[in-house]
Amino acid sequence: MAKQRDARLEAQAYRNAIGILLAGFVLALFTIELAGIDILLDAVGWLLVFNGVRPLERPEGGIGPRAALALGLVAVSALQLFFTEGMPAVVLAGARAGLEIVFFLLLIGLFRRILHKFGQSKTAGVMAFLLAVNAVAAVFWVLRFALPATAAVLTAVGAVTHVLLVLGLLWVLLCLRSEK
Repeated sequence: MAKQRDARLEAQAYRNAIGILLAGFVLALFTIELAGIDILLDAVGWLLVFNGVRPLERPEGGIGPRAALALGLVAVSALQLFFTEGMPAVVLAGARAGLEIVFFLLLIGLFRRILHKFGQSKTAGVMAFLLAVNAVAAVFWVLRFALPATAAVLTAVGAVTHVLLVLGLLWVLLCLRSEK
């Protein structure tokens, strides 16, 4: 009985952290502009991602590599608020894309470990695919600067991959919800 209760509490802790991670991704990866200004602050989103990934990565506390990358994304996103044009904007976009690529690829192992723990092997495979696709989408973000004629297409591809990631995280929450 105590073992079953512990498993329920662990699933609840994972659900809470993944919920925070999901909210952070929505803020960090999507753009809603009002008078030409993105009202969803990416830096705030990445801060939520940090707060969601930290307990998933190290339940006992501390900062692991994924959380450190999320903090790097907070810093780069904050700088992007001030450097919006020219070479600084391109350099920051490249830095953000690089951090996102590594971050998404590292999340694959984390989600596989968590989902396998709860017998969700198929969901683990789907999440691995969605996270890998989002890593590739980060490359598209930089290509928008190098290939401005393709910016609309690359932006649309990125948006679709981000929507799929959010849907995947919602699915993970539902799968862990069944672990009562």
